[in-house]
Amino acid sequence: DEYIFFDLTATELHLLGIGTSTLLGDTAIVFDNPSVVAQFPIGLDSTWNDLYTISFSFDSLGITFDVVITTSTQTTIDAWGTINLPIGTYDCLRGQQLTTEIFTVYLVGIPLFSDTTNTISYTWLGENTGILAQVTSLPGETDPNFTMAEDVMFQVSGPTSVDNPDAPVAHDFELIGNYPNPFNPSTTISFTLPQAEKVVLDVYNIAGQHITTLVNQRLDAGSHEVQFNAGDLPSGIYFYRISAGQYSAVKQMVLIR
Repeated sequence: DEYIFFDLTATELHLLGIGTSTLLGDTAIVFDNPSVVAQFPIGLDSTWNDLYTISFSFDSLGITFDVVITTSTQTTIDAWGTINLPIGTYDCLRGQQLTTEIFTVYLVGIPLFSDTTNTISYTWLGENTGILAQVTSLPGETDPNFTMAEDVMFQVSGPTSVDNPDAPVAHDFELIGNYPNPFNPSTTISFTLPQAEKVVLDVYNIAGQHITTLVNQRLDAGSHEVQFNAGDLPSGIYFYRISAGQYSAVKQMVLIR
């Protein structure tokens, strides 16, 4: 489950943060400065830019590392019309978002690792209903007419039926994360596949050197867990990267001895 928190003023709609519930527990992200979702009045060809950050710190063996995630987005209202959803048909405007996210790890102000991700997304906005739907491309997408999406969200009237509640189906590729984190000496990495895919899961140290390959095989659709045992590796920050079809994602983990 995912919960999104907004603040509405006379001139802007702000995104304050996101709360999620996954197999690994509940998490919450609060933006250091609110993201501007929309500026009013909104009309065809309206455009605005937004820049916001998320920052946090963690300690490893008495050393403090700082993480800064900076996101810049250019939004343009590029179309208008109607959208058909399970809850009905609505008049709406469509906004295109071109987003660049920079993930950087610092030690005493010196950048140790940085990763940049570009995405394209579309948001459908109703006059009295707010965000009706949103589609986000796979990371690195450059075609505004993309056909493969990493995330799809839309309003529904209620839960849909499932054939087997004991065997949930994954609807998206997702690298959920690892638990525990920090860890010593082992941790479990979880991810989901909406369809059978060849999966490669690699681990790297903070210098970008390849440590090990945890998965290199075709896996069935569904939820998966892989254990990583750090063995004799030293304390520090490590990164794991998953590739499955056209999907790719990177997350970090911290080993503390």
